Amino acid sequence: MKLSQTARALAVLMLFATAPLPSYNANAQEPTQPQSANAIWIEPSLVELDLTRIPVGYRFNITVWAICSVPCGAWQIWLLYEEAYLDATRVGYTGPDGSKSDFFQNITSISVRPLLKAHNVTHNRVEYGESWSGSGDFRNPGYDSLCWIEFNVTLVPAVPQDTTLSFYAYAGDSVRTYLIDGTTSQKVDLDTFNCLVKFARMQFTLTTTATSGGTINPHLGTHTYDEGTVVTVQALPSDGFQLDHWELDSINIGAPNPVYVTMDTNHTLLAVFSYISSSGARIFVDPTEIMDPTMVPGSEFSINITVDDVCNLKTCMFNVSYNPSIIGWIGMRLYKIHGAYPSPIAIADDQAGFIWIQLEYQMGITSMDPIALVGLACHVDGLGATPLDLHGTHLLDTTGVEIAHNVTDGFFTSMIRDVAITNVTTKRNWAYAGWSVPIAVSVENKGNVNETFTAQVYYDSNLLADVAIVNLLPDEERIIFIEWETTNVPSYRNYTLSAAAPPIPYECNTTDNQFTAGNFEIRIIGDVNGDGYVGIDDIYTVAHAFGSYLGHMRWNEYADLNQDEYIGIDDLFSVARHFGTESP
Repeated sequence: MKLSQTARALAVLMLFATAPLPSYNANAQEPTQPQSANAIWIEPSLVELDLTRIPVGYRFNITVWAICSVPCGAWQIWLLYEEAYLDATRVGYTGPDGSKSDFFQNITSISVRPLLKAHNVTHNRVEYGESWSGSGDFRNPGYDSLCWIEFNVTLVPAVPQDTTLSFYAYAGDSVRTYLIDGTTSQKVDLDTFNCLVKFARMQFTLTTTATSGGTINPHLGTHTYDEGTVVTVQALPSDGFQLDHWELDSINIGAPNPVYVTMDTNHTLLAVFSYISSSGARIFVDPTEIMDPTMVPGSEFSINITVDDVCNLKTCMFNVSYNPSIIGWIGMRLYKIHGAYPSPIAIADDQAGFIWIQLEYQMGITSMDPIALVGLACHVDGLGATPLDLHGTHLLDTTGVEIAHNVTDGFFTSMIRDVAITNVTTKRNWAYAGWSVPIAVSVENKGNVNETFTAQVYYDSNLLADVAIVNLLPDEERIIFIEWETTNVPSYRNYTLSAAAPPIPYECNTTDNQFTAGNFEIRIIGDVNGDGYVGIDDIYTVAHAFGSYLGHMRWNEYADLNQDEYIGIDDLFSVARHFGTESP
């Protein structure tokens, strides 16, 4: 039957809109671009689309191949593509009936459904894989095709663009495209080869510089970014400096830190740092703290009122207040400065716990180092603690002008109060989301009086529990237990477990009031290898441990998803059921 000219033209247009480009057999038995072991690659490696001919809805396919030099137990791919231009519409195994890949055609395997997902705001991905079932032989060394993927063009760009069909195959636990060595159960070191779809992509440069006094991140220099990229730039001032402002293309844009630069053209960014002046003069009680359990009633001690970083100090006035039931004032001692004593005036009320002193010097005192002005002798009247409150201070120079200064009080105690968190432990340092995690916290009283206080248990900055510690005896250590329910805790994260005891009044040492344990990992259910994604490698690992139990040579605690210390079909089903699950 002959077709009319119009019908023939329509048939050609329909063929053009749906046929692959270039023409390629998705089920080819031999690769046209073979690679050396070990590798996963795409054929064709280049898809060229003519922007003058390709309409929206045009479809093409690619085939994924693998070559392995060792017996293979599983394979998996994550293939990323830019969702603005393309959409993966169909995926399948390359075997004759589509139930398995040509690569695994002669072994008993576990197949999974392909997953088409959003990867981030710009890219989607295809997740697919296949695993040895746990019985029979592995796949012999060699090569063959894994799967085919059909793509649909969703947007024809106005100008030439390049986009890549790329394997997500990073190092360490983050590998998502891999082959599994059946004899060692380890991921095989391999090369991945992507596919370039010819679209041109505009790029711009960001040139970053900084004045003295700091640097920035990313490092100083010229960086290239895709058009529309929002670049985060963090200022890192050196000690004694601060960020004064940014200059973007020579325009002062203030001092936000970090600053965000949208790459819509070539930009220059300058970080301007400024010096921070010193804090100035200071008057303080020296020593700042006196903590001594031997200071029983009848004992004596002394303190100095000291200044530093002063220039031309002529007159000094100050008040010292204290608790008269704990300590009392005996007298004062003047110190020679520049070979002369000051002219003093002192008013004291020991019953009220108050001393006022004025010191007048013949010539101005200049010293950047600490210099003692007067010593105060005290006696201990009772057990307890009291601040040595230095207030109402005035430092005047030789012209009578007030010298700006900081003030530091003192503290005295004749008893020892010291509580400590000495340990935070768990049975293991990981759990699957939803498990209950027992946490043991050790507390100790290092002081010489009984203590009642609260211990707080955290994961990161999140409060898990407040636990009352009642009547903890001196030198007593006590262990408390809590349960951490992880059902609503975000997974694929390392958390820091810690416990803290808020400082009690007059505590002599607060450095041991907190104990931070090591990292604790929360995994999503089925994420046996802890990479944040339930993949074919996880299914394979559970299959390899199938039938093992605690103490068995193939035992793997991560494969025991139901915590019954036996790796059974329920564990294998659980991990397979969660295939493709990933943490946010």
